[in-house]
Amino acid sequence: MPSTALSDDYVREFLNHLRQNNSELSAFWMSYVDMVEGIVLGLLRVSREGGWDLHLHSIQMMIPWCFAHDKVNYSRYLTPYFAQMTNLSNKNPEVQKAFKEGTSSVQLASSNPFGRIPVDQTTEVTVNKNTQNPGRTTSFSLKHATVQRYYLTAEYILKCISWAAKKHGTRIQLGNAAYRASVIKNKER
Repeated sequence: MPSTALSDDYVREFLNHLRQNNSELSAFWMSYVDMVEGIVLGLLRVSREGGWDLHLHSIQMMIPWCFAHDKVNYSRYLTPYFAQMTNLSNKNPEVQKAFKEGTSSVQLASSNPFGRIPVDQTTEVTVNKNTQNPGRTTSFSLKHATVQRYYLTAEYILKCISWAAKKHGTRIQLGNAAYRASVIKNKER
């Protein structure tokens, strides 16, 4: 049975063969694997750990790939984004300090140290999820004005429902039957 170091050498040699000495198709797919391993997984790790320097490094590594694969919008917007974020120390050092402390992502559960998520995704997971109906807003109404009014007031409605549930000692879980059941039980008391 070969040693681990020896088998690692064989794997490395085979991967180099696929990258350089084989067909254009295998070289293309190996470049894709390199991008996923080096950049995409780095961005995922950054969002889970909140590391600002790794975020900037991953963005910097991603920009040439966006140009190479003709992703015009990513190329157009990532370049000034990277320039602005690397210049934060001069323009806004307080924000850079906060980002370096991990505030660019949110820790929802303390039991999972690798469970941070980006701020925009936090909104989706918390507020948007709690304001949805069982049929989602698509079956809520087809009228644009009604849906718009719903989204403008949903946050305040959620606050009122949360306050009422806390005052009456009930547990709310919007978006499913458990919420309706707890409200009905409380009305029957």
